[in-house]
Amino acid sequence: MERRRPKSPRIPARFANYREFGEVIGWGTFDAAALARAQTVTRAEMLAIGMTVEIATDWLQVYEYEAAFNPGNPGARGRSELMRPIVQLLKE
Repeated sequence: MERRRPKSPRIPARFANYREFGEVIGWGTFDAAALARAQTVTRAEMLAIGMTVEIATDWLQVYEYEAAFNPGNPGARGRSELMRPIVQLLKE
């Protein structure tokens, strides 16, 4: 059975578009940037930009899907690895 691609997630209200959101999150273009950012992201940063556990979870699901079903995506694996600690931080 084919897994359906998750819908495009919301972004916190303070952002005008996905690009601006991605720049602030710091996930870059390729896996390396997102993997490096995963080591430095803080709960305080995420709360300050209006990130919620629901939004972070939605993004995690999108990038887990992309990493699994579109392995040629140059940033999907790294972005899923970045979103995982963000979800955990926001659950604290």
